[in-house]
Amino acid sequence: MTNTIGEKMNLKNVIVWILLLGIIVLLMSTSVQAKELTEVNAIDILKQIENGENIYLENVRIKGELNLSKIVLETVPSARSAGYIEDYGLEKELKIVESNIIIQDSFFEEDVDFSNTEFRKDIDFSRTTFLGEIDFKSANFSRYADFGSANFAGYANFRSANFAGYADFRSADFAGYADFGSADFAGTANFGSADFAGYADFVSADFAGTANFGSADFAGTANFGSADFAGYATFYSTEFNKVSFTWATFTNVSLVESDFNRMKVEWSSLRDTLDFDGPTYIKLIKNFREMEQFEDADAAYYQYRRLSQADKKWSFSKLMDVVAGVSCGYGVKPGYPLIWGFGLIMLFTLVYWLGKGIKRLKENDGDKNRVSRWAAFYNAFYFSVVTFTTVGYGDWYPEDKYRIVVMIEGVLGWLLLALFIVTLANVMIRP
Repeated sequence: MTNTIGEKMNLKNVIVWILLLGIIVLLMSTSVQAKELTEVNAIDILKQIENGENIYLENVRIKGELNLSKIVLETVPSARSAGYIEDYGLEKELKIVESNIIIQDSFFEEDVDFSNTEFRKDIDFSRTTFLGEIDFKSANFSRYADFGSANFAGYANFRSANFAGYADFRSADFAGYADFGSADFAGTANFGSADFAGYADFVSADFAGTANFGSADFAGTANFGSADFAGYATFYSTEFNKVSFTWATFTNVSLVESDFNRMKVEWSSLRDTLDFDGPTYIKLIKNFREMEQFEDADAAYYQYRRLSQADKKWSFSKLMDVVAGVSCGYGVKPGYPLIWGFGLIMLFTLVYWLGKGIKRLKENDGDKNRVSRWAAFYNAFYFSVVTFTTVGYGDWYPEDKYRIVVMIEGVLGWLLLALFIVTLANVMIRP
């Protein structure tokens, strides 16, 4: 018994020592990795750029401010209009960088200023951390721009930047202000799985190609006001805290499985471009009501019911949906019952008029002279109205064979008037 206990104690001691040894090895490897980061002075990189040399750096720590204004570079006139340059305070000329710049898995300890610069070759800052502010304002990326998995600790300024090729910001982490206002994305703009902790500004940005924000996380406010999505825009499984798409235009947009607390958007911009997804429509309708955009909520609900009806196979349920859509617009269009009511009144008026199906009561008929054809039409119209509204003054009565017609009109009138009142109340009485 004693030996068994001793063996168990020895086994526990062995396990503990193995765990401690593993932790020590892990800490040592981490320390070695940290020491492997080579320090590079920013001024050395600037000299290489000034000489037109290509830059290939990996696992480096860059000390000092990297500011292109400190070196002499050739310039080219900006393609922006004079008015645009003046309004946004941009430079009239862009500095030309001929170098292919690849800096991966590295750290910039201070600010980076590449503003008003035209990059004529690929730019790759993937998996790189920018501890200071980064300024690419009015930069022109002629080719591939890779910021995948980059970390922006401070202000990331890409305002008025032009991405002529592929713009890759997949899994990028924006801890501060992410400014892409008035930026132009001529090719694909990929922000899939990117994290925006602060304010994300895409106001007036132009997306000519695919704009991918799938699985992105906007913890702060995201503003896409007046943005133009000419290509396919996907926000699949995107998480928003507060987002605005005011005056944004879409060609085709997906919000499937996206999650948002408050979304400011006009239904008119989504109506003909939104991919159909039932849960997304329900969230949009709820959002419109909470934002007090009641007309947008009704329009979105109407389209949701119409599209869901189209997906159903023919059955009693689909038949009832068709009737609800045609008669009252699924309870959000009170004008529909009125139109149907007026149409039915005129239909039954023609039936009574052409068939001479009504007569005046003798006790009210003091004039035996024949009335004109239009007077007869007016009488038929009068009789149809009082029958449809179930008023029934009693001064006119139907011929025997038209009694069933009168019964049908009375029932239809009662149903449509009731439907009109219920629909009108549903639209006017808001929660």
